[in-house]
Amino acid sequence: VPKPKVPPFFIAPGASLTYGVTYKPADNSGDSAYVLINTDDPNMGDATIVLNGVGAQCVMTTAPADMDMLTFDSTPAGAMSKQLMVKITNTGTAPCVIKQAVVYKGSMDMPMPSTDFTVQVDMGTPGQSTGPISVDANKSKTIKVTFTPTANNKYDGWLEIDPDMDVDPSIPPVYIFLSGQGLPTAVNCITSAQDNSIDFGTVGLGMPAQQPITIINSATNAQPVAINS
Repeated sequence: VPKPKVPPFFIAPGASLTYGVTYKPADNSGDSAYVLINTDDPNMGDATIVLNGVGAQCVMTTAPADMDMLTFDSTPAGAMSKQLMVKITNTGTAPCVIKQAVVYKGSMDMPMPSTDFTVQVDMGTPGQSTGPISVDANKSKTIKVTFTPTANNKYDGWLEIDPDMDVDPSIPPVYIFLSGQGLPTAVNCITSAQDNSIDFGTVGLGMPAQQPITIINSATNAQPVAINS
């Protein structure tokens, strides 16, 4: 579109002039206006161009909601919990663009990335953060959160979902708090001597002798323990 001239101006016979009309909605309500073109044409007179438009906007909700809590089952140290889900739903008419979803620990004044919780979207790699995420109008996406304790401690943190403020500055961040309890290491080995040692005594050459080793999973939940070697 050519740069508009400042009236008054003249259009030669057979020529034309094009003006661009820009619409920049501030919300998702409808807007109306008009353009009045004043001419000295005795046959045409003034021309009125009616303008109408509707703003498209993301409307984002989460389940759990902002400031709610996800509580994980008690999990043995070194084991991975069952994944818990955070569902992001867009009930608006424009895509919701999320810059990142990050798990933090510490204080909200001085947050630190958390390695106790991880997040994953779709088939992406689990990690301390994920994004960007785009949620189309009338669609949903799910963030999977996993708890992996390293000791017999209580763990707290939060998931922060940050919309892209460059796309829509009206959507605030969402904070979902995370909590989980680590359990002691669950495996104990017991031998016949009850002191984690085995004494085969005197055994004839070439004659096999056998003593038992009992491995007990003493965890208080139903989480199985894998013996890898």
